[in-house]
Amino acid sequence: YEAVFSVDAWDRELADTDYDGNPYPAEVDVNNDGIVFYIMPGGSYDTDHPVSLREYKSWYDSILGGASELKVPFQDLTEDNIRGVQ
Repeated sequence: YEAVFSVDAWDRELADTDYDGNPYPAEVDVNNDGIVFYIMPGGSYDTDHPVSLREYKSWYDSILGGASELKVPFQDLTEDNIRGVQ
């Protein structure tokens, strides 16, 4: 896996202010959904650029739209299965 993006969200029902006392960014939440998102590249953490739910969904679809589930084969962790790994 490669950490390309990380996302955090602020649900207004949980808190009206962040840990630093900054108010919920209602001006970004133009549809009054009660939630804003922070899309951050790589391993960075930046809450200076919140986006609305609509913007988040658009970004999400552009990144993962059309993706399909990857089936990972599973085996029980037994001595026999461990010995079979080369």
